[in-house]
Amino acid sequence: MNFKTAVCRYLTVAVFLSCVCSAYPASKNEQKEQASQPASGGMSFERSWLMYNDAKKSPLGPFLINFFLVNGLGNYLVDGYLTGTLILVGQVYFMVIFQNTTATDAEKSMAAQGLLVVAILGMITPFTDTAAYNKKLKKKYGLITSVKPTNDLNGIQLALEKRF
Repeated sequence: MNFKTAVCRYLTVAVFLSCVCSAYPASKNEQKEQASQPASGGMSFERSWLMYNDAKKSPLGPFLINFFLVNGLGNYLVDGYLTGTLILVGQVYFMVIFQNTTATDAEKSMAAQGLLVVAILGMITPFTDTAAYNKKLKKKYGLITSVKPTNDLNGIQLALEKRF
């Protein structure tokens, strides 16, 4: 198999898998929940917290997919479409340069370094994408709160602030 055939096959598989992951529909529970409930309107705190705990995601699954399968696909599980696509494109770009038979040793060295950077990013981004997903989920259910110091005549006190 020559170089062009290998690159075409790799690109085809990467694009196919990214399309499959991004087109995967939400689960039936999420679809029903989105259709029946506005964002935290009229729900008690306990119900919102339970729904958040049921819907929040762990970074372990995306990390393992990025580690063992194709680097970047795990990000699609936690709505990290941009980061997952950038990692996939970067990986393909550096693989094409690295496997190019006419590339110089310096270019191949740079491509190997680029592949290493992309691999490291692929191990970090599932955690950041999961944190962003869970933060959006907390905002959706109205669970984002903060403690704010206030100053009055009796001294410094703490006030709980809920943001919508």
